Amino acid sequence: MALKALTAKNLIFVSVSLNGAAGRPFVLDTAASATIVDTRVARDDGLEPRRTVHSGGAGAETCLLAEIETVTARVGDTTLSPVYSADLSALGEFTGIAIDGIAGGDLFSKNAVAIDFAAKQVTLSPAGAFKPGPTDVSVALRDSAAICCTIDAELRFRSKRLRGRFLVDTGAPAFDVVLAAPFARRHRLRPGPRAARAEVPGLCATSALVRLAGKARLHLGGLDPIDVTVFASFDRVGMLASGAVDGLVGGELLRRLDRVVVDVSGRRLVVRR
Repeated sequence: MALKALTAKNLIFVSVSLNGAAGRPFVLDTAASATIVDTRVARDDGLEPRRTVHSGGAGAETCLLAEIETVTARVGDTTLSPVYSADLSALGEFTGIAIDGIAGGDLFSKNAVAIDFAAKQVTLSPAGAFKPGPTDVSVALRDSAAICCTIDAELRFRSKRLRGRFLVDTGAPAFDVVLAAPFARRHRLRPGPRAARAEVPGLCATSALVRLAGKARLHLGGLDPIDVTVFASFDRVGMLASGAVDGLVGGELLRRLDRVVVDVSGRRLVVRR
C-alpha cells in the first residue's frame, strides 16, 4: 500500500487516524519502540491515558509514557497497538514543526516499510511479502528484541577503521552519524578545543553532542562508501551511554539514499541503487 507522506527537516511524516478521525501527521521513527501521541493531541481528542510505563531513550535512563487504552490508531490498513502519550513539544521546538505523534514499533514489525524521501511516499508491504529488485542492496539487520533496526557498518575516520553496531534512526533528522559515548572514548575520538557542544532534545531528555572534525566515510554492505559528518555523544546516561549500540545513522544521511526499505521480518535493510 502506497501512502502519500510529508517531509520536512529530514523527517518523514505518515498520516495516522485516531479512532476513525481525519489523519494526523506522525513522524515515522525506526528507533521508536511504540506509537506515541503528543499530550496536546491526546487532550484535544479526549483520549484518557491510564497505566504509566517506563521507556528508555537518549539522554535518560528512563522516561514515563502513559498508555492510552481507549484509542484505535491506524496507518493505512495497519492497526497500531499499544499507543502511549508523551510530551513531544521539545522535539517540535527543535525541528520547528508541531509534532502530533510518532509512529514506530509494530508498524515495522507488521510491514516492510519503504521510505522514499524524494517521492514523498511510504509504501507498506505485509510482513514476508516484500521482494527486493535485482539491483537493490540488502544489509542485514541484527537480531535484537529491544531495538528495531540495528546494522553492522564500518566508519573510516581519522585513519582508523571503526566497526560497530549502528541504529538506523529516521527520527534523528539533523545528523549523518552519531557515535555513542563509550564507542568514542574507546577509540579516543575527541573533539577539537573549539568544538561547540549542542543540546539536542529526544523523547525522554536532551543529548549532549559535539561535532568531530575530519573527513569520514561510512561503509555499509555493498553500497558505495558514503561521505558523512560525524558527531559524538557525551551523554552519561541513556541509550547513547549504555553500550547498547555504538552509534546511530540519522535522517541527514538517509534522505540522500534513493529509497530505504526496513524489512524487519526479513531481517534486512534494503537500499535501492
